Amino acid sequence: MSVRTDVINLSVNINGDNARNQLNDLRKKAADLSYELKNGVTKGTQEYINKAAELKDVKSQMDSLKQSIGLTSLTQKELNEEVKKLSALRGSVTPFTEEWKIYNEAAPESNCPPVRG
Repeated sequence: MSVRTDVINLSVNINGDNARNQLNDLRKKAADLSYELKNGVTKGTQEYINKAAELKDVKSQMDSLKQSIGLTSLTQKELNEEVKKLSALRGSVTPFTEEWKIYNEAAPESNCPPVRG
């Protein structure tokens, strides 16, 4: 009896794959712009102002794209930051108010243990 081994390259297209690639491109662009602002451009010049505005625009595009994709688009580091942010926000408001309920409902999505009550 012989054993046969096949190597298969499998490409799976998931609904958010295109959006995830776009998000990664925006992350790279934001990192490049941040680097240029810190190292390549003199503060106060028109070029600096334009790059800062472009970075702000890229970040807003990233935020809207993250909202449309959901938490699945976030990296592990960003997920950890989201958990910390939600925990802090939930802990800073009066329990069982409307605002608290919003943060408490968002908590399970980010793996932050919700408070039952």
